[in-house]
Amino acid sequence: MARILVVENERDYWQVLACLLQEGGHRPSFAEDDCRGLIKLRERSFDVALVDMGVSTGFSNRAINYANDETQTVPIIMSGHGQQIVRTHFSEKDFPYFFYKHREEELNQIIEDALFSR
Repeated sequence: MARILVVENERDYWQVLACLLQEGGHRPSFAEDDCRGLIKLRERSFDVALVDMGVSTGFSNRAINYANDETQTVPIIMSGHGQQIVRTHFSEKDFPYFFYKHREEELNQIIEDALFSR
């Protein structure tokens, strides 16, 4: 069971993610924007941060530095856009894990892969 911080500004999608993550045996916690996400990341320990690309590249860049240096939280970028668009904004070296929102059935496997890499 992983502790997962989800940073997603579409509250309707929270329900979808909560169901998927709980079915996979995970404990999700949600933040709706970059500031709240960083606060939660600093206040609590998470195994994975599932971050919507649309929320903020600023959050993602700060979160990766903080997560790597302080918490060992593995970031996963999620987007409704294809991976090629995401890779123009985020390097595969810093963000090796990507979740495409239209392939929900792949989410728990991506999380398992990310956890295994820690």
